[in-house]
Amino acid sequence: DQGYHLSNVFKMFNIIEDSNTDIIQKISELLDVTNSYRGPLTYFLSALFLKVFNNSYKLSYLSNQIFNVICIFSIFNLGKLLKNQSIGIWASIIFTFSTFIVSQRTDYLIDLSLTAFCTLNLLFLTRWYLDKSNISKFSILSGISFGLIFLTKPTGIIFFVLPFLFLILKKIKDRKSYIYSLDEILLFLLFFILLIFPWFSRHWLTIITSTINAWNWGINYQDGLEANSIKSWLFYFKELPSAFGIINFSIFIIIFLIEIFSLKNLFKGGLENISKIHPWFFIYLLNSYLILSLMSTKDIRFILPIFPLFCIYLSIFINSTKGRFFSIANKRAILIISISISLFLSNDGIILKNLKNNKLNKWPHSEVISQIKESNSNLTATLAILPDTKEINTFTLEAEAAKQGEYVAVRQIISNKETYKEDLKYFDWFLLKTADQGIMTNESKNLLNKYLLNNKSFVIDKEWKLPDDSDLILLRRKSLNTYLSKEDCLSNSPILKIKQIDNGININLSGEGNSIKSSSLLIDFRNKGLKSYSNISLANGSFHNSFDEESCYVLSQDVSINFDESLLGSLTFKARLLDKNGTLKTLNTYNKNLNIEAQLANTEYIPLSNRISKVELMGIYLRKGEFKNLFNLVGIINQSDPKQIYLKDAEKIFIQRYKESKEIKNLYSILISQVLQKKVIEAEKTINIILESDKDNGNSFLAKSIINVYLMDKKDARLSLNKAKLIKRSRESDEVLKIVEGLTYLLEMKLINAYKTFI
Repeated sequence: DQGYHLSNVFKMFNIIEDSNTDIIQKISELLDVTNSYRGPLTYFLSALFLKVFNNSYKLSYLSNQIFNVICIFSIFNLGKLLKNQSIGIWASIIFTFSTFIVSQRTDYLIDLSLTAFCTLNLLFLTRWYLDKSNISKFSILSGISFGLIFLTKPTGIIFFVLPFLFLILKKIKDRKSYIYSLDEILLFLLFFILLIFPWFSRHWLTIITSTINAWNWGINYQDGLEANSIKSWLFYFKELPSAFGIINFSIFIIIFLIEIFSLKNLFKGGLENISKIHPWFFIYLLNSYLILSLMSTKDIRFILPIFPLFCIYLSIFINSTKGRFFSIANKRAILIISISISLFLSNDGIILKNLKNNKLNKWPHSEVISQIKESNSNLTATLAILPDTKEINTFTLEAEAAKQGEYVAVRQIISNKETYKEDLKYFDWFLLKTADQGIMTNESKNLLNKYLLNNKSFVIDKEWKLPDDSDLILLRRKSLNTYLSKEDCLSNSPILKIKQIDNGININLSGEGNSIKSSSLLIDFRNKGLKSYSNISLANGSFHNSFDEESCYVLSQDVSINFDESLLGSLTFKARLLDKNGTLKTLNTYNKNLNIEAQLANTEYIPLSNRISKVELMGIYLRKGEFKNLFNLVGIINQSDPKQIYLKDAEKIFIQRYKESKEIKNLYSILISQVLQKKVIEAEKTINIILESDKDNGNSFLAKSIINVYLMDKKDARLSLNKAKLIKRSRESDEVLKIVEGLTYLLEMKLINAYKTFI
């Protein structure tokens, strides 16, 4: 998890640092760094911290102090509200120096930031709860802090369902009027929605689906902690001592028992001044306990959002004057001593924690990324990872890649036994590991591992001996698909040379960087009236942000093409450059003819697949309703092109092709590229054009209903869905249709129907 979170921090840092993009584009890119149940706020604040200081792992961990300060501010003020400043000060000390929190600050996870904004929200809700004015400013502040929780972790807001309902009922009861309460609720919701809308509106569907996927994953690995087991409900009670530290917990349990025996009314003496607020905090604790116990995944760190309250109540106990055996000074001294011992001697203390972190530095993450980066520094390479161990996994290497400037994108291989050999067509680089493969290994990955090592298309680039005595093996394609090198300008306009190679052609394009970057190549072949074509995204769209557009370059790129036998012989061709603005320009070429020989297929060498041609195949799958093939293809290509540049290029290319040919297959290619980019407004226009001539295709109406759902147009979604049911469609469409129908019921607020459909 740390690798995932750190990679997002470094990605945001790189976006903020990039001087080549304007503020609007920066905001758009920042909002797209994460689109799951983990929000962008934690990473953004840490990236700002790195911007002020420096880009390093240690400073990333140090950025946790932002959230620690928010926690201290909130705990101190909650302590004041409960009783006095002394309670707030000592609660803050207990929280800040507990080994539980020190451990969280020396890791990089989002639990501490979630705790910070949950505690801040609890503070503002408490102030709103206590405020007797007609329209409380704390309703606005609560809406904002509620939004901050959502932007940290959307599921975090469920900790406040019961407290919020309790607060509203209290307000209505106190005022005996719905009007002011309604005004405050509207203000709360308004500021909450305004804050989350820019991110949530872009990613609402993936946020929901990733939450469901995480829940289902947790269900599969509960290890006897299912919600219907006693262990699930006792888990956090059993783990609470380790949260406070066994030493601290044991000492204060002993003190507590001694005080109990020496003074029976201790609780009354300690809590008599906070009896009015106590039920309010109990509601929050109850809500949190229910959610934590019902969660499909159990981990002690998930208790963090309510840990500040435990610290506050411990502070009340320490500062109580009602005990006979221990004075306040004695209890404070014991607290300081026990915390000091825990910090330096426990497993999660400073010394042992630093020793563990230093050991991690021996793993060759930096060397792996540097090795790939040096091979072609003008382009971004994609590294496919097979192992998934604690140290060698996608996220730890992706974090290092992001730290080094995102010259390498790192992705986990998604394989299955039927198609694992296809993976070689989408990556130039693979990382293998001997011995332990980690928890996510499976038969298809083992088969792919053997296949890679024995395949002549790939060679071992470098090997490392790991601390666990296993070997780390970096494989690269024998001939990398694309090379880009600087050279002096030979002409004012780009010049293209094409030659035949095994399994396709090689293009050699020289010209200025601004004419090559984000451009595509459209080549039309002719032979005695027969036609063929190739659509090419130059350098597969993998130009790095540091690419100098003012310099001149030579781009060499292999393109996989299977020429029809009827086209063998001498071909004439016309090549056109489609720039990033969609402007078409005929290219100067060294040669006008290309002699295609019959010896094309080299079965011993597997070339990199042309992603643009695969978008054309996706369009065919969509039209035929072959959703399994479609989803498998989308999955692997998205892994090989993490920023999905191929979709932008494909949309531009097939719009041009449709203008020239008016073929409906190009419309489907445009549609699938728009849908996968979430350009739903444009996609709706495209599907409407398609349905004018393909109105007897139920698969097309199903595609339209999906677009309508994403637009939250429940009326058109239902109409499209009903038409899809009545018209001939593929067998595979039934499962997709059921999911879309469930989403349609959700839009119509028919929750029971939605539940029945999904079940």
